[in-house]
Amino acid sequence: MCSKAVLSPTARVRNRVYERNYLAIFPCDLPKRFLRNRNRVGDNPLIDKDSNGYVMSGFLPLFIDLHDRKVVIIGGGSVGERKATLFGRYARTVVVSREFTEKLLKSKEIERIIVDLKLGDEEFVDLIKDAFLVIPATDDPAYNEHLAEIAGLLGVLVNRVNDDPGDVIIPSVIARGDVTIGISTLGSSPALSRYSRRRIEEVITPEYGEMARLQSEMRKLLKERVPDQKKRQQILWQILGDEMVWEHLKTSYSRAYEAALGHLRDKEVL
Repeated sequence: MCSKAVLSPTARVRNRVYERNYLAIFPCDLPKRFLRNRNRVGDNPLIDKDSNGYVMSGFLPLFIDLHDRKVVIIGGGSVGERKATLFGRYARTVVVSREFTEKLLKSKEIERIIVDLKLGDEEFVDLIKDAFLVIPATDDPAYNEHLAEIAGLLGVLVNRVNDDPGDVIIPSVIARGDVTIGISTLGSSPALSRYSRRRIEEVITPEYGEMARLQSEMRKLLKERVPDQKKRQQILWQILGDEMVWEHLKTSYSRAYEAALGHLRDKEVL
């Protein structure tokens, strides 16, 4: 049984978390949530492996609505700036630091909290108790890991800035209107992610965003006029395969729209 005679600040935080989340059955140990990471799997029999014995990633690509979520970034340097620039467009983003880059000082998309010293454990817990994601991004790796550990105990997702990605990996993103593609090598090769992005951008051109818009408008029109779902699908695929529509999208959306309507006329929908 664990001794409770002396508790460090971190231990006190752990006890609070266990009590809140009803984890008193593990009073002396950390939750095993990090074991799913391939850099820390060891011989854990609960980790999924493929037929060759290689560890299978537990990461699933998701698109998440962050507009009402809180993201906390600890560190106002270049790494913190990069993370804040990204998340500031989507979420309520809070950056905590003693100093901030010029870009962070001018940003109107983030909240800044100035601290004279490193956050204590209790202060950090109070700050992130309603957070969705925490990003420790200071120049002190040991402190970053300490903050990540506390966030994990609170059940808050963590994005790490070192080789261990943590719970959340931020992919390289290609955005063409409503067409969004995320690319990741799960941290094994950032260079390959960038290379893949450049190659994919050669294929997924800006016209794809316009085609997504056109398809959305055609779908709405077809739902009003064509009750047969298979027939609607056939017409939409014909529009997708029409090279003339794609050519018009490069210069004129209205012309592309008219060309798409031609497929509806051919089917006597209009």
